[in-house]
Amino acid sequence: MPAAGPLLSGLTTSRAASVSLPLRYMVTGLLFAVFAFGLATAYAQSFVDDVFLTPHLLAATHLAALGWLTMIAMGALYQFVPVVLDVPIFSERLGKAQFYLYLAGVLGLAYEMGSGRLQTVAWPAGLLVLAIGMFLYNMVRTLARVERWPLTGWFILAALTSLGLVVTAGFVLAVNLILGFVPLSQLAFVEAHAHLAALGWLGLLAVGVSYKLTPMFALSHPFNEWRLGRAIFVLLTTGVVGVFVSLLLRLGPVALLACWLVVGAGVGLYAWDYATMLRVRRRRPIDLTQQHNVAGVAGLVLTTLLGLALVLTPAEAAGHSRLQLAYAVMALAGWLGLTTLGQLYKIVPFLVWTHRFAPRMGKEKVPLLKDLFPQRLATAGFVGLLAGLVVAELGVLTGFLPVVQTGFALATAGTAIAATNLIRVVFR
Repeated sequence: MPAAGPLLSGLTTSRAASVSLPLRYMVTGLLFAVFAFGLATAYAQSFVDDVFLTPHLLAATHLAALGWLTMIAMGALYQFVPVVLDVPIFSERLGKAQFYLYLAGVLGLAYEMGSGRLQTVAWPAGLLVLAIGMFLYNMVRTLARVERWPLTGWFILAALTSLGLVVTAGFVLAVNLILGFVPLSQLAFVEAHAHLAALGWLGLLAVGVSYKLTPMFALSHPFNEWRLGRAIFVLLTTGVVGVFVSLLLRLGPVALLACWLVVGAGVGLYAWDYATMLRVRRRRPIDLTQQHNVAGVAGLVLTTLLGLALVLTPAEAAGHSRLQLAYAVMALAGWLGLTTLGQLYKIVPFLVWTHRFAPRMGKEKVPLLKDLFPQRLATAGFVGLLAGLVVAELGVLTGFLPVVQTGFALATAGTAIAATNLIRVVFR
């Protein structure tokens, strides 16, 4: 099996968790991705209304951030932490129990938000706090055994720290809706919470994991991850903390602009370093995973530019809410979503192949990794998703409802193709 051989030591080790632990998170996250885009299509009106943060918009956003992206991120960490940091997961049983609590919390939160009952979100928020607390405890007990910290490890640590702050802020916000005990603006809480989740937890994790997976999948050798990686880590983590504090305490546009420029400098260096990874690659064709990732990095750059435009645009200016929504769509779907789906096109087939077919090598004919799903259909799904996001983004910026509906419908179809492809691999 020559296609899988070079990856064997990179995605799994004897310390890795059983394949059922990460795959349950990944499969469920794929279903939530389709559900989130479908909800966005059904309630596209919320993306052109002047009223920001409608119940349907909150439900779609949290399905994407918690059900799709965070669900998959947790599964990925259960697989990657033992591989990258050379330590076994502290408790697989705890990871499996946490999955069901987290699933119930995501469904409950989306239901309560979508129904407009914001005063009753405390109970699903409590389930999410418990589940994420279990996840963080499992990770902390695992990371306590680490002896050597590569660059990806530092990004993972910073992302997990951000997640701890995100869940704390989110629960305080949910309880504050009932009791009103925190003398801070609710909008400030929401904005700070959302930015720490997207940029700190999911963003730092996506950047850090790319320093492991991109050289592995693209055979980028030689590549020195520390050459620019150290500066990128410092700039991004410093900028994320600064943006969070500036939004939470309402320090003003000057402080926020300064912090965003720090983030922008980190993003610019990362985009350059990512291009270097591809430039020195030995695997010449840009495969499906790298196509997703290149589009994801472009989405990250656009997210940064949209964020800068938001900082420079007064809140009372016409079109400010549309700019906020375009920024959120680009961050969650255009950057993090495309990147996540691209990596899954390598991770899921590899885990299944290693579990199902590796023991049969030399005894019978086994498929190649690329044979586990139809390549042309996967490419069609990527094109549909990418085109849909571009169209939806234009529709949100212009406030034209039919364009928004068309874009999200295309994105739903593209994501459904990806989910079908990958879930069929798991149940093959």
